Amino acid sequence: MRVGGVEYLGRAYRVHAHVIAAGSDEARDLLKFRDILRGNTGLRRAYEAEKRAILARGVTKTTEYSKAKGDFIRCVLAAAEF
Repeated sequence: MRVGGVEYLGRAYRVHAHVIAAGSDEARDLLKFRDILRGNTGLRRAYEAEKRAILARGVTKTTEYSKAKGDFIRCVLAAAEF
């Protein structure tokens, strides 16, 4: 994981990026998850709500936040494999 920042039009933005091997199982799963979200507005809203709930619980460390989203992502991917 890489963390940094960028300034754009006088405003600072934090950047949080995961670097993974192209073609790996993790990369394949994340692209599949992205594509599922792109095709389902309700699921996108549910994912947004899940992320807001994680933050509302006080999770602030990026690694903990990423782990907390994992169950949602795994459930979506498992439901897509039929």
